[in-house]
Order: sequence, then C-alpha cells, then structure tokens
Amino acid sequence: MKSILNYLVDNKENIIQWLVLIGFFIMMLLISLYNTNHAKTSMKNKRKYNVGILSRSSKSKSGSYIHYIYTYKGKTYEGQVSGRLDPDKIGERRLIIFSPETNEKFLLPYVINDCINDPYNGWDKIPYNISEKDILKYLN
Repeated sequence: MKSILNYLVDNKENIIQWLVLIGFFIMMLLISLYNTNHAKTSMKNKRKYNVGILSRSSKSKSGSYIHYIYTYKGKTYEGQVSGRLDPDKIGERRLIIFSPETNEKFLLPYVINDCINDPYNGWDKIPYNISEKDILKYLN
C-alpha cells in the first residue's frame, strides 16, 4: 500500500496530465454524441426531401463511398455514404432526406424518375407512395 502511495505522490504531475487528457476525450465524446442526437432529432422534426444525383465513388483505407450532389435554393451540396457504386449507376437520381438547419443528409434507396423536376425549395412531403415509417427507419 505504501508503494502505491509513494508512486502517486512522486508522479503527481503525470497523473494530472493523464486525467486532463482523459477528461478532454470524454468531453469530446459527449459533444459528438449530443451533435449526432441533435441532428437526427432535427431531421425527424424539420426535414425536407430532394433529388440526389449519384456522382462518383471513392475508396479510402476505411472503405468505399458513394458521392452524390443535390441542389437546395440554388446552392449545390455534396454528400457521401459508405457503399459501392456500379459505374452504370452514376447519374442515377435518388431520393434524399435532409435538414436545412443542420445540413445533415441521408441518401435513400428510392430511385426518382427522370420526368420529375428537382424542387428548388425541396419537398416538404414525400413525392411518392412511400410511408413516413419507411423513411424514418433510416434515421434510427
């Protein structure tokens, strides 16, 4: 018991540095969890729908990604989701859900017909026979 107390007394500065570092990481984790939860809550409460165009794919050490673009109020945004994209799918139009408040967005697996124009202000309601329940399962 005395050796542990002696170690703690002798290494007080190192222990304080480690505690500060651990506290910093815990605080960053809590901020990240809050932001993720806030974004999903915002998406569930104030969401819009739009057309996302599959633009390209990319690979990194952490995996493969599908990139898509969409336009909202005249400004073009880019999003990405993990997955593989067949080259023949580039240019395909898919339904996306997004929050104008948080810029959080999700690519949904629903293909949008070419005859439907991209909405300037997004859609408030789903433009197809897709239930809200089916959409909200992607936000959980």
